[in-house]
Amino acid sequence: GEKFMSENTLGNNQVPAFNRFLRDAGIIEGDAETQLGKMLRANMNEDYIWALMLTNLAYSPEVGWYLHTFNINDSFGQSAIVNELSNTEGVSSSAQKSIPAALKRISSLPFSKVGFGFSEKSNKEDGGAKFVRTPWASPDERVILYSLYKFAEACGGYYQFSLSRLMDTSIDSDGVSPARIFGVNNEDITRILKGLATNYPDYISVSFTLDLDNITLMEDKTPQDVLKIF
Repeated sequence: GEKFMSENTLGNNQVPAFNRFLRDAGIIEGDAETQLGKMLRANMNEDYIWALMLTNLAYSPEVGWYLHTFNINDSFGQSAIVNELSNTEGVSSSAQKSIPAALKRISSLPFSKVGFGFSEKSNKEDGGAKFVRTPWASPDERVILYSLYKFAEACGGYYQFSLSRLMDTSIDSDGVSPARIFGVNNEDITRILKGLATNYPDYISVSFTLDLDNITLMEDKTPQDVLKIF
């Protein structure tokens, strides 16, 4: 809480890096704790909290790159991450070393359960570690709703879209689909969307008729509004 800046065990160089992580995860804004930050301190062991944080981190450079580059159920060595980074414009040689280490630390947190995946020791050829991206086994429909509003905002107010558009993770877009973040499949997302429309009609409506589908979010709502339903 408010005592963190004066009561912590971080080194001087670690404090600004950790603050950046907290801002990217939506836990603080500036130096002030957000609503999500309060939720984290009260419910740190709940998967949905880490899933909300992962949704926010999906719009940060490093985690966003990771989620876009490696697919759900992919298995890849740390060396593969380094190789991908070396072919990515603007990534320095020092970042090629620091980013995989940061991703490994993130994978040791409960993010591993909600779509980020896990890492484990591996052979020298893999660079000493192997990563596996795994889907969120039991996604919380409220988190999916939050991610949809983040998706709509990032796409410039794209509040009406089709299910096929949402599930097509190959499309280059500023918005990150919950399919990309959490690995939710077509059957599960359809069930979740129908449940959301029933339980939260002030936030979302859906229509599945024959081969046509339509998902509509309310333009007067924001991701912060969605947090109020938790």
